[in-house]
Amino acid sequence: MKFKVLAAGKGCRVVARADDDATPEYVECGLEREFFEYRQAGGSIAKDVDRMAAVFDFIAKEGRARSTRLFHEADKAEGIYEFTKGDLRVYFSFVPYQGQLCVCSHAIRKKGNKAKSADKKAAARLAAAFRQAIADGSVELIVPTKEKNP
Repeated sequence: MKFKVLAAGKGCRVVARADDDATPEYVECGLEREFFEYRQAGGSIAKDVDRMAAVFDFIAKEGRARSTRLFHEADKAEGIYEFTKGDLRVYFSFVPYQGQLCVCSHAIRKKGNKAKSADKKAAARLAAAFRQAIADGSVELIVPTKEKNP
């Protein structure tokens, strides 16, 4: 199971599921494609994407304990959290693996105040798959050597 490192620092690494054919020379992930589509939409959501990238950089640098104001718990039982910037939401979980990882599932444009059950379940499935991949020894963290927009 491949994951792209989106941000890395002393605090943690922020990762998202990478495409199966990903290599360090060329790696794409669904979360970045969602970000690209929101940027293309323009307006405030495009600015929210840029702000979310800054959130990723901050949590990577400072870690979970110093970043609690940037996220809240979406599903306590499953350990799912939500980053919020403007109308943009990113669902994720914290997973201990070679240090602390922030495993991002997907992004949505906010349509209401409560997190939808389907979004929480999707994030929980990815977290469970990641934990299983750890147990199987099949986790591959990919640090891109160059960037390309999807």
